[in-house]
Order: sequence, then structure tokens, then C-alpha cells
Amino acid sequence: MRISSIRFATWMCVLALAGCAQGGSATPGDGGGVEEFVVQLDVIGDPFAEPTPDPNDPWAEPHDPNDPWAQPQVDPNDPWAQPEQPEEPQEPQQPAPNDPWAQPQEPQQPEEPLEPEQTQPWDPWAQPQPTEPADPLAPPQQPESADQPHEPQDPPQQPAPNDPWAQPQADPWPWEQPQPTDPTTNPTTGPNPPSDRPVVPATAECPLGSADYDSDGLCDSAEAKYGTLVQNPDTDRDALSDGMEVYGIAFQGRTLDLAALGANPLRRDVFLEIDYVQGYRPHATAIYRVVDAFAAAGVALHAEVGQQIAVTPDIPVGEGEQVDIAFKQPNLDPLKAYVYRWALFAHSYDGGGSSGVAPLADTWLLVTLGNFAFRDEAQRIEAQAGTLMHELGHTFNLRHGGIEDNTNYKPNHMSVMNYHYQFSGVRRDGANVFDYSSFTVDGVSESLLSEVGAFAPGETTIESDLARYTEPLICRALDRAYDFCHTPARILGNLSASLDFNGNGIYEAGPIAADLNGNGTTNEYFKPALAEWGRLNYSAFGVIGNLNPQVNRHVARTELAKCQSAPNSPL
Repeated sequence: MRISSIRFATWMCVLALAGCAQGGSATPGDGGGVEEFVVQLDVIGDPFAEPTPDPNDPWAEPHDPNDPWAQPQVDPNDPWAQPEQPEEPQEPQQPAPNDPWAQPQEPQQPEEPLEPEQTQPWDPWAQPQPTEPADPLAPPQQPESADQPHEPQDPPQQPAPNDPWAQPQADPWPWEQPQPTDPTTNPTTGPNPPSDRPVVPATAECPLGSADYDSDGLCDSAEAKYGTLVQNPDTDRDALSDGMEVYGIAFQGRTLDLAALGANPLRRDVFLEIDYVQGYRPHATAIYRVVDAFAAAGVALHAEVGQQIAVTPDIPVGEGEQVDIAFKQPNLDPLKAYVYRWALFAHSYDGGGSSGVAPLADTWLLVTLGNFAFRDEAQRIEAQAGTLMHELGHTFNLRHGGIEDNTNYKPNHMSVMNYHYQFSGVRRDGANVFDYSSFTVDGVSESLLSEVGAFAPGETTIESDLARYTEPLICRALDRAYDFCHTPARILGNLSASLDFNGNGIYEAGPIAADLNGNGTTNEYFKPALAEWGRLNYSAFGVIGNLNPQVNRHVARTELAKCQSAPNSPL
């Protein structure tokens, strides 16, 4: 110790002085030197000896005036001396780290370990404690040993959902890696798949019980192989899960292999079966025209011509429910009903002359062109293709005016959903094509037209997009009884510039007024025509791709879109 060394050095100095006082060093037999040595040692105080009490004061502590470490003594004869006050107990002070005179501290005994405190929800640095067993992300509780008897306890109670005093359950930090879900909760790949519904079948690549974080039927280990997202069950957002598009669906010993039919989890897929009444089988070229239109937009339409069904050429539709129950359900494979839309080509429905009907955002449609007269087979094929794509658009929740707009003959709506382009298509890049709109055209007012500026782009559309579309149609005379344009007129120019709205052969900067939809007025405003391809409702409000048997997939849940009638030939 540093303090003991200093005291020993002082003792040696005093010893030397004592020897010098006797005229030399202490030698054996020299009692004076030894006695002086003892006296000096007693005076200084041997650090290893017991203190010598004062013979005159039994209570006094020995005091050495030369001891720099001794406590000052109070002189009993000093009238100015302050009486000592009893010291109050104080907390032990920690010595300064660099104090050479500090007394050595006794080693502290380790404290008994405390019980771990419960994690507070506001403390982001606290270690999370095990939560209730109901939390799938909590680590499992350690079982108690057999030699630790315990009283039986009731199962932990879950807090009431509306209890404001309930402690929040521990959630994983947002930056933590997601944990795989419990395979027993996955209805497709779990060890006990349900028997009352189709499932994504287990495979050697994804056996039963495989970890499947997003519960899409494609196990986590296979997601990387196919390039799909581990945390998104439908990577391409076409309402068909990744597992369905890779492995198909199975039910009661039967399997529908969607991959063999062309499904791809990285590209949107639409499946359609087309049945027909005798004499109304659709032309293959018409179907190819629609398939090509979808492909150009990056969507794979898998259209299959199915069977001829023995029903009356005039289909009773009513409110729509009986079409689903009496025609679709008996003729569409029940396993396909979880994935497919269904179309029927017939003569007519409900005794009328409409070209077709479909419920909005649903799974069935009718094409009924029996009352239309065509000048040749080529024109019939064009009408079949345009009407099939038109009615199919209704099942994607598209209306005659586009997105959430029932306005017909809308001049700024360049789409097959517009009656103007149902039979002939829009004119783009010099050719007639069947298409849903892929860009947005801004709103337009009939009383504030500019023939020089034509239409204006909206959203992310640019002028060059509009310039690709030429000779748009407007209606000069509308048959209000049948909502049919008897006098459509093509106007020269393109959507970006130079459109002769009033047909006088002069391009006027305006503003001018013109009737663009044939209803006899020139003060109507048409809302913006929004891009449609990016807004298609592939799931039909949760029916397509939903393997839950409780979903009602055989009843029309939305309004019917009954399309244009033809008292006479429209072409």
C-alpha cells in the first residue's frame, strides 16, 4: 500500500536520528541506544503496534503532534474551543480516482441479483420480455423442472379489446427481419390443410409444414427461385397468389395446374372460359384480337373456347342472379370457378336487342349480337372482338365513361368501353385497335372548345401520347330511346392539336361551342377520362383467387351494365 510505505520511511528517519543522538549507532550491549530506540518508536507510533493509552486520561485517544495523519485534539483549558458535535451518520463517499491519500476501500460484496423488470412500452432499449403464449413472435416459455412444485394456474387471460388500461402486446421492431408464420395456420401448406376448400398442393419443393411467411402457398425457400416477394402473397397483383400460379390448386383429388396453362407469378394473368349457344360460336380471330390487346398492355389473357350448351338463344337475365345460378354454375368446372371468368355467346337476352351485359366487377358476361346486321364476316368478327373486350371490361369494374363514370359517347374517352369504339376500335398510329385507355385526357367543356389546342393531357400524360390518336369520333345525332348514336362523325386531326369540332372546315382558336355527344346541347362538361389499364379490378371484389368456400361467387353483387341496343344496323 502507498500509505504504509510512507509511514515506514518516516519510521526509518526517526531511527537514524535516534542513533545519531547517542553518538553512534546502536550496538549489542549498548542499552542506551536500544532504550532510545524504543522510546522514539513509541513516540512516533509503530504502524503495526497497538496505540498506548494516556495514563492520565482513560478516555483520551493517543495524540502525536508530529503525526500529520493524527486528528487534532481539543485543549480542555482553551476557553475558545468549540465543543465537538456528534457527527451525523453519512453515506460513504467514493474516493477521487487520483487522490494519493485516499483510504483503501473494502471490497464490496456482490449484490443479490434482482428480478428482471418488466419492459416498458416507451423504453426502446429495454430487452423485450416473453409475452403471452398467444403472441406468435414471442420465444417459447421454458418448462419448469420436475423438482419445482407449483400450484396449478389458470390459463392467462387475454385483455378485453376495448380495455384502455390493458398493456400493449409486444410487437417486433420495424427493422427486424420478419419471422416465418406458423405453418399450422397456413391453409395451403400447413400439416393439416382444410378439406372443405381448394388448397395450393404441397410439392417436393415445398412439402407440408414449410415456412411460408405470406401464406401464399409458395414456401419461403422457393420465393427466391421464382423471383417472387416473400412478404407479398401476390407479387404481380392479379388476384392469383404466387403459389397458385406456380403449383395450381387442388381439391378432392383433382388439381388445376395454372402453370401448365401459362400462368406466371411475375406477370398478370386473366383466365376466361367462353361457352356458346348453338349457331353463335365466336370466331377465333375475334378472340385473338382481344388476347393481343391484353398482351400489348402486359397482361396475359388465357381465353378458352369451351362447350356448346343447350339453352334457349334468348337468355333470361333479370337481375343477374339466374345467369350465375342457371348457366354459369352448371357449365363451369367448380375448380375453375375460383380462378376463371365466364362468358356466353348467345342471340339475345331478355328479348331485347342489346349487344351484351355484364355485372360490374363480377365474373360473368354475355355477348348477344343476334339482332345486329353486318355487311360481311369481317365486320362481324370486328364486332365480336370489340363487344367481348367491352363486356370483359365491365367485369374489371370499367364503365361506359371509364373509371366511375357512366357518361356515354364521352368525346375525350378513347377506349373500347366508349360506345363510339366498341365495334371499330380507336384509331391509333394509323390503325384501328381495340384497347382500354392507357393515358388520361383532361376534362373538356362543350362551350369552351379550342380547335387549335384540341384536348389537353391529364395526370402523367404528355402531348405526344395524345398525338398518336387521330380522327376521333363525335356523335352528331343520338337516338335517346336506345342510347344509340345514329350519326357518328369522324373529325380530322389528332387529340393533341387541330380538331374541327364543329365541322366547318376552319380550325378556330376559340373558344367555340359544339355538341360533342349528340344530345342537342352545347353546354355539357365531360370529366377527365382516366387511364384504365392501371385501374382494372382483377379480383372482382374478392372473388377471383379467393379459396374461401364461404365467399358467394354465384350471385351478382353489383349493378348490371346493359350495353347499346340495335333497332337497326349500327354500321
